Amino acid sequence: MKQYLQFKSESGVPLTVGPTQEGTCIEIDDTLSNEIKNGTKSLNQFLVVYDDKLKKYVINEVGFGNLEESVNETPASHTIYQIPVVEKVQDGINLVQDIKRRKWKLVVQGDILNALKTISNKNLYQMFYVTGKDNPNLLHNELKIDLLKEKYEIEDVESVNLNISVFCKKIYNDYYHVREND
Repeated sequence: MKQYLQFKSESGVPLTVGPTQEGTCIEIDDTLSNEIKNGTKSLNQFLVVYDDKLKKYVINEVGFGNLEESVNETPASHTIYQIPVVEKVQDGINLVQDIKRRKWKLVVQGDILNALKTISNKNLYQMFYVTGKDNPNLLHNELKIDLLKEKYEIEDVESVNLNISVFCKKIYNDYYHVREND
């Protein structure tokens, strides 16, 4: 019988193990499932992370690296990533800054949309940080966005000027900051 590990999508912290596929979860092998269920291993010994090489979520044992494959230390560019500014919406995750209307909108399109829907069928939140131009230390605003909502608007009066950058944790490959109505 297949076993699934449910985890918090924002942090990768495991919540439960069981035969039902609920919330944000990944399939795990029977050995690991049994070890967690019989108390040999504890859920707090694990963390679920997205592996860029494998293009999927994997479970890591805290302090022991990746259970699927050996992984080196995460580069800083994956911890804090400056989203590039582009002229128009691309295939990927687009944060569109509408200067005149003082709003942001999310546009997710292309192959990433199907990949996100296989990860979760409910919510898949990610934080985006609006900062001073090229300066992740000068925070203007935080945007918590559900990536599964293919298109929606976020009202944000504070960070509509042109002298800003957008940063996030780089979980996926294609992020874009699009400026409209300059």
